[in-house]
Amino acid sequence: MTLGSRSQSSTVAPARFDKTYSVYLDLVRGAAALVVFLSHACKPGIADAVLPHVVRQGLDAVTVFFVLSGFVISHTAESKDHTLRDYILARLARLWSVAIPALVLAAVVGHFGAAIDPELYRQQILPDVYADSATLSRFVSDHPAVRFAIGALFLNEVWGLRIIEFHNAPYWSLSYEFCYYLLFAACFYLRSWARVVAASAVALLFGPKIILLLPIWLMGVALHRWRLAVPAALAWPCVVAPLVAYILAAQLHVAYRYAWFDQFLPFAPGWSEFFVWQYLLGMLVSINLLGFRSLRNNRWILRLERPIRALAGQTLSLYLFHFPILYFLAAVLPAQWNSVFRSGAIISTALLGCYLLSRITEARKSYWRKGLNAVMPA
Repeated sequence: MTLGSRSQSSTVAPARFDKTYSVYLDLVRGAAALVVFLSHACKPGIADAVLPHVVRQGLDAVTVFFVLSGFVISHTAESKDHTLRDYILARLARLWSVAIPALVLAAVVGHFGAAIDPELYRQQILPDVYADSATLSRFVSDHPAVRFAIGALFLNEVWGLRIIEFHNAPYWSLSYEFCYYLLFAACFYLRSWARVVAASAVALLFGPKIILLLPIWLMGVALHRWRLAVPAALAWPCVVAPLVAYILAAQLHVAYRYAWFDQFLPFAPGWSEFFVWQYLLGMLVSINLLGFRSLRNNRWILRLERPIRALAGQTLSLYLFHFPILYFLAAVLPAQWNSVFRSGAIISTALLGCYLLSRITEARKSYWRKGLNAVMPA
């Protein structure tokens, strides 16, 4: 066996990915993407006239993404990406097909939008570039090309660095995802000391605040690889109970009650500030997914397969394109318009824009893979 490949004797046989479960995973992923969209659309000055206040739930939805990502990456590595090269090609094609266009879009519309309504953009996370070194912070702020390159390499959240890529706040999680992809690759495809050295190098490159949320991503990996199941009588309780627990936790503001744990960390946690709550939420998500997988009669979900698949096929596009589009629309549409009509116009136009962009980006990731395959050494 050559380095970077997996033999059938070295891993468990790939499990059949049940269609009903696949549709359910897509449903959860699509719902999480919509929650992220709503959490930003409902902010003051955007589309707050017609949407409930769900800002807090945006970060929770990203936690859901982490669990799903761990599950899906473990599945694809086991069933399709049989070599390290295949894995890298798949991951880069998936990310870059949307991330690069999203950086371009955010840079262009963010430039004009901020010029039209600078106060609206100042409502976002400030400063838009933060680093432990003031010199580095100024350097990144003064050189858009450097900011773009850092974002394209998914290094925008390493260690004490925090870069809001051209006013596109949701982009932060790609740095976390990419780190987890690399760590998984090191552990899954490499052997002996190569595995230890590669995983240690990745952890050292990305830093502790990103590693802090790694257990959430690994919950998804464990859920896939351990083939866990619960008795049929407990399946529906496992599906429903986490949803009820989450609603109660949201009403009781549990996330904020556990925020003080970050005071004991020897580093600034950044987006990992609510890590204790996110661990709890990751477990709730895992229990829910485990419950649905154990259901005996779950084929009813196939009736909704077409719309669910359609939504799931553009979740990354929705996630990465919606923020710059929302704020640009809020900056250019007249404030004198009827607030309900204006909010509706912003929501519908942003959703349509994300969909159209997904057709030329996410839906075309195979072209990115072919291009990367041509330039990447075999």
